[in-house]
Amino acid sequence: MNFLLSKLGFSSSNYNVQVQTIPWKEYEADALKSDGELEREEVEPLLDPIYEKDTKRLKALIGTLSEEKRRGFLRTRYAPKGTNKTLTALMLASLLGSGKMVEILLKSGADPNQMCLRKIVDARGSPTMTIVTPLWVGAMDGHFEVCKALVKHGADVDMGAPQFGITPLMTACNSNARLETVDLLIKSGANVNHSDPNGHTALMCASKLGLKDIAKRLVKAAVAQADQAKERGGDAKEVSSSPAGPSNNDNKRKNKKKK
Repeated sequence: MNFLLSKLGFSSSNYNVQVQTIPWKEYEADALKSDGELEREEVEPLLDPIYEKDTKRLKALIGTLSEEKRRGFLRTRYAPKGTNKTLTALMLASLLGSGKMVEILLKSGADPNQMCLRKIVDARGSPTMTIVTPLWVGAMDGHFEVCKALVKHGADVDMGAPQFGITPLMTACNSNARLETVDLLIKSGANVNHSDPNGHTALMCASKLGLKDIAKRLVKAAVAQADQAKERGGDAKEVSSSPAGPSNNDNKRKNKKKK
């Protein structure tokens, strides 16, 4: 089944991907719960300061929690009433574009790579669900400070929406695109040459939208990554073979060397 990615910020006229339809029942909120997650009644008051972007209140509330409750709060995937999506506190802060809130939650122990469900609508208006990371959401909405905080705390720069094969760098090249966000992802080790199942790359996305400065930056980075692959005895194909799932081992090694 073909699903248009207009809801993801991509051009709906010619950007289709093949995905497997996943029954919604498999992803109901209760099914997503894991050991240690809190109940709705416990989570809702803790999310209020995030909605209000009240950093002092959020810090104060987290400070009152036991270690067990704090861990449970940070990992809980909460489904707001009337919606068919799930949000952790970190995902909510990322969606709202609050870099300060994201920083507080990460320092409190939130997992920068924990995925949550988002609804995608196809050309016929039928919903399907896909799993995305906070960095993917931050990049899609052009929230630079959010992306900066997530990368700083170990977010995998190539983990985005595995079902669609779309990385944070690819989704950053949309109508909300910011050169500084693209630059951040590239400098953090994002695979510039990664392509989705249809062969689309970040450069193709940027070119279709006429994002000239971003396209130039991507070309420069692609050449540099290809040269690095050749130096390691590989070729240009080597840097385009990674999935849109966990693949940040090289970046982690680079960060260790810097320290």
